[in-house]
Amino acid sequence: MKVNKIILASLLAFTLCSGVFAAEASNYQNFELDTLLHDIDKPCAPIITDDYIIFTADIYNRFVGIAFDFENYQIIHPFQVLTAKDEDGKSYRKHLFYCYKRQHKFTSLRYRLVIDGLWTTDPLNPVKEYDDSVNLYFSKVEDPNRIRVLTQTTKN
Repeated sequence: MKVNKIILASLLAFTLCSGVFAAEASNYQNFELDTLLHDIDKPCAPIITDDYIIFTADIYNRFVGIAFDFENYQIIHPFQVLTAKDEDGKSYRKHLFYCYKRQHKFTSLRYRLVIDGLWTTDPLNPVKEYDDSVNLYFSKVEDPNRIRVLTQTTKN
């Protein structure tokens, strides 16, 4: 009976410790991304880097989420609030953002935003595409670094 209590206590301790370390690892954000986010002065069109696509939104919205075409618009990813400090050291809301970690090689990415419960195109992104089959506009991000242009060689 004493051995069972020791085993149970060690399993409980292991479970609690592994949960704490897992929580710390999931909250980690790399320095380059953090610097890039804080360098954005105001909401703007999507910013494309080698590792991320950063979407921003105005702080006056209560909720902003984003849904992508490669997920068939079934998952709404919520935006996060970026806070900064003013000269007095008081925190304020700078803007809302969502960082898409680039895992797919693509030439273009279509998405829609959900702003305060309404599906819409990104008001900050001027690139939009109309889809006749569903009678909707979609916001679009194109990555010129991934697009391959095949040209035909000419004889001189």
